[in-house]
Amino acid sequence: CYTLNLLKSIGNIHLISKEEKLCCCKLRIVEFDDHFDELLEKGKSDDTTIITANNSISFPELGFWHQRYYYYSKYDEGIQMDDECWWSVTPEIISEYIAKLAGNNAIVIDGFCGSGGNVIQFSKFCSKIYAIDIDKTRLDICKHNCEVYKCKDNVVFILSDFLLMENNPIFTNKADYIFLSPPWGGVKYKNSDVYSIKNLMTPSIYDIIRVSLNVSKRIMFYLPRTLLLEELFEILSEILNKTQSGSG
Repeated sequence: CYTLNLLKSIGNIHLISKEEKLCCCKLRIVEFDDHFDELLEKGKSDDTTIITANNSISFPELGFWHQRYYYYSKYDEGIQMDDECWWSVTPEIISEYIAKLAGNNAIVIDGFCGSGGNVIQFSKFCSKIYAIDIDKTRLDICKHNCEVYKCKDNVVFILSDFLLMENNPIFTNKADYIFLSPPWGGVKYKNSDVYSIKNLMTPSIYDIIRVSLNVSKRIMFYLPRTLLLEELFEILSEILNKTQSGSG
């Protein structure tokens, strides 16, 4: 809330650590004209479809079901999601915005690709995308959903633990960005007013960032809106300080 108030009052902000070893690009508020209400009403149009739908691997809570077109505009064309994907997928308009930020020539690694919401948009706007997931079923879902969206042949699907990928030779000096939307801990994260990335995220946020920085110096995070921003910068400072001192 403090950061949001600053943004509203003075605009863009540069964040720099006390030692000036860590600098974050300017933060800004982005307003999406996404017709969310229209998409939500479309999702509510026939609740009985949840009983007969055959394109989902699992059926979500009704609130998530109503938002299915918000997640995937082509949901009715055969999109699949499992239990975790329903609450963790990035809304399509936000995925598109993130992909455009990366740029046309970017090579991107999605370390936790899930059902492929971000992969689809990266494929559309970027040069190449490596889609990684530790769960075979989820990776198969990602492949299927990419086919629904007729993605280009610039997606490489990898079944692996992202934390074991840092020494993989195919990534050496090749990734422009690491995109990370790690497991937040399920819908229970909403039960707290603030989200502690140190205590609630698994795998460890320290391991995720450390591995990412060994592959690329540009990291894109998609995290809960209740995130403690100060905590994230504390973690980044700790990791960078250890790296620069040669102790980690």
